[in-house]
Amino acid sequence: MISGIILIFAVPMIVAAALISPSALHNLTHGLLFYAIVGLGLPIVGWQTFLVVFAFPPSGTSRIAAVLNTWLGSTVMVAAVFNLLMAVLDYSPARPGPNPTAGFLLAGFVVCMFVSCGVWGALVPILPREVAIRGALVTGALLFVVVVTLGFAFSR
Repeated sequence: MISGIILIFAVPMIVAAALISPSALHNLTHGLLFYAIVGLGLPIVGWQTFLVVFAFPPSGTSRIAAVLNTWLGSTVMVAAVFNLLMAVLDYSPARPGPNPTAGFLLAGFVVCMFVSCGVWGALVPILPREVAIRGALVTGALLFVVVVTLGFAFSR
């Protein structure tokens, strides 16, 4: 499950960061120690999540493996978010990345879908799974359209 989340959200965030800023991949590789340290702090901040994963591990997974999988996946997501944030803050029209427009659009889409999936994911215990998935997709797409429209309006 965590590997799916990483493929859907973390990989596009890293690609978007590389498109926005030429130093994004350098920051990712040289910031791994920082991300690992932040990842070590995740159990302190998100202890409730780790407690739930320990108490109710996915079927076919041991409790320790489920907690470690969640911990490593969370660390990768933190690294992707920090890398994207640093790339956006590092962006300069004087020295742009390979394709900053595509990078900003991809970053906006991924962040909108990430937020939408988080909100709808919290409602999964009381909603049917299919309703939550459709709701996340529609809400994320609408949020992206609003963000792009506002970005275009303010850029003119």
